[in-house]
Amino acid sequence: ELQASLPRLLPKLSTKDRHIIEHCDLNGLTQFEYARCNKLSLPATKARLRRARLELKKRLINECNVKQDHIGVCCFKRIQA
Repeated sequence: ELQASLPRLLPKLSTKDRHIIEHCDLNGLTQFEYARCNKLSLPATKARLRRARLELKKRLINECNVKQDHIGVCCFKRIQA
């Protein structure tokens, strides 16, 4: 399952990328709250989160055999044994 790949991939991200993904995407902190808590502007937070998500997506595609459909939605393709 795709969700099982996250614990393996998150430690491979940079500290900044892992931190923002864990707080905003996994723990539900809003971007505004994250910006305030980390003394960042909201635009800087949005840019940082976008870069972190793109890096995670790249790793999912390269390391976990995740593919995208015709509209860009990721779908997990189980590796055949």
